[in-house]
Amino acid sequence: MTTDKRCPACGSRVWPEGEAIRVIEDGVHWHGPASLVPSLVPLESLSRWPGNPRQGDVGAISLSLQRFGQQKGIVVQQSTMQIAAGNHMRDAAVALNWTHVAATISPLDDREAQAYVIADNRTAELGSYDEDLLGDMLKRLAEEGNLSATGYDAGDVDKYLRDLQRRETKVKAEIEFATELLESHNYVVLYFDNDLDWSSACTKFGIETVKAPDATETYDRRGVGRIIRGGPVLGRIAD
Repeated sequence: MTTDKRCPACGSRVWPEGEAIRVIEDGVHWHGPASLVPSLVPLESLSRWPGNPRQGDVGAISLSLQRFGQQKGIVVQQSTMQIAAGNHMRDAAVALNWTHVAATISPLDDREAQAYVIADNRTAELGSYDEDLLGDMLKRLAEEGNLSATGYDAGDVDKYLRDLQRRETKVKAEIEFATELLESHNYVVLYFDNDLDWSSACTKFGIETVKAPDATETYDRRGVGRIIRGGPVLGRIAD
């Protein structure tokens, strides 16, 4: 549990003894858990990775460091003292006038280090969210007034929850592609040779764009749900 005290040098929260520490002694200014103190290195000894293509939000990282302190180390190539992972954390620490950061000093050679720079960024991008779980967590944090430094504000959460509800309502009301077409079903196939008739059919039959069963957060595959139940459609067709 944090106190209301703030570091006079950078505005970071001052944590109770035992949970995390604030170090401003012997020329060291840094915030984080005691377990990371042995891995502190001077910022002046580090340099950014040259040509790093990743563009980070230094402001958001700075807010995170101010609230939580540094909770994990950056990765530094031993031979060059260049940062292979955590360049923007370094930038945020500089912006907060810290003198040190916690770092893992790795013996990666140049070939492996260059690949690791890309891997560290790309593997994070390949992940996805369980949207329902994220929505529940954000809602709970918002209700508790606990969104500070999370990268979300109340407006973001409201929009996310509205969009999530809208997507869920839409998907539940539709049939995804041809998953319900079985051999035992009777069916007919209609085709349309012009956009006007197709647009009219979509409106008349209630055909909408749906998410594919194999869609993910990073692979949002969608298509038109052309397989629809015939019974409800009969009521829409004028004699």
